[in-house]
Amino acid sequence: MTKRLSACLAFSLSALSLSSNVAALDARSIALGGSVLSNGRGVNGTFENPATLMNLNNMGEHTHFQIGATVDLRDSADVAEIVDNNPDLVDDFETQIDSLSGQTVSCDILTAATDTVCLNETAELGALSATALDILNTIDGQDIDGQATFDIGFAKTNTSIPFGIHLRVMATGIATPNVSDVDKDYTDVIANTLSDGILTFGEIEDNIEFAVETNGLSLSLRQPEDTFQSTAEIAALLRTQVGISLARTVSLSGRDYDIGITPKFSKLEAGFVNVDVADQFEENSESLSDQFDASKVESNSTTFDFGISTQLTNKPIRVAAVLRNVISESISIADYTFETTPQLILGGSYQLANATLNADIALNKAKLDNLESQKLGLGIEWEQSFFALRAGISHDAARDDSATALSLGLGLGALEFATRITEANEGQFGLQLSFSY
Repeated sequence: MTKRLSACLAFSLSALSLSSNVAALDARSIALGGSVLSNGRGVNGTFENPATLMNLNNMGEHTHFQIGATVDLRDSADVAEIVDNNPDLVDDFETQIDSLSGQTVSCDILTAATDTVCLNETAELGALSATALDILNTIDGQDIDGQATFDIGFAKTNTSIPFGIHLRVMATGIATPNVSDVDKDYTDVIANTLSDGILTFGEIEDNIEFAVETNGLSLSLRQPEDTFQSTAEIAALLRTQVGISLARTVSLSGRDYDIGITPKFSKLEAGFVNVDVADQFEENSESLSDQFDASKVESNSTTFDFGISTQLTNKPIRVAAVLRNVISESISIADYTFETTPQLILGGSYQLANATLNADIALNKAKLDNLESQKLGLGIEWEQSFFALRAGISHDAARDDSATALSLGLGLGALEFATRITEANEGQFGLQLSFSY
């Protein structure tokens, strides 16, 4: 009997992804809102639910390969956009401070009236300070969380015990700015005083941020490094994980159940930095990368996923369940702890002619390297020969912002495209290439 060899090559790319609230490793998952637990395909399906290995075997698929990447940035204060729009703000602010400091004032401080103009052309520093003040008020106390994942995997489903091997590298970063009122007051004074383009003698007398040197000629400004008290806590984790999925079919009370298990072995590398904002104005301050290297701690951890699925007798319905990260994992550095906790997810699919309805729901909130989620995904898939249309909706109950997303996908033979949109400026894009022969 001639055997059918099926090889899948998938590349999933997430770009401009400020809120990919249901992580997906390939285009099909993106398009279906992440609802693939009972109806998985390829290596991604086996990683979502190891029991999928047996279902792929029953479908006559033998060999699978995948490479993919995802990004999930949770940024309720749009800090990333602010930084992107003002990349040189700190340098420009410092340059203007230095430019005005030491300039010769045009007033006689012994005889000048309150409204006497002592310095002109101050508007640029005033405008920069106003921008900085808006940013400080916006980001104060707002957490910025992000994860970036790269996956590569291979699976064989025509063996007596189907198996899959997955390598995942996941980087997680969490930052919390703590803005001091002293910094806000300093920036506010400079913004309000200089925004009209002039500095008067009365303004110099009324604000400690400005002074005239003892020679009576040179202006002096308080430097940010002598004033700022704000800090930012930044924690980062790099997880390098190998998972080995195995599956079998067992019969209980006349029903076949596909069961699978994925032991996962991880190396965890964590770093923590408490950044003093004033140091960023010092030329010889230690770089963030050097501070992370000095603080780094490492550990190894082991956990596993357990999955099960079955086809209902005489009904086009398949149901599944997965218990992920059965053994909790954690690593601590300084006062910060990264945690990964167990989560139970149920899934189902209903086949109707060329269409399939899919649904997944997480029954509890859980953390993956401290990013919490509780996801619900609904999707519909229509396939006809080499053409497929997909649509989905997803919701993450653990998120306050950008929790709900709509997604669409298109399959044209070996090519699959998908996009997920949460807000006008937030989305995810997926491209997948698959071959079967």
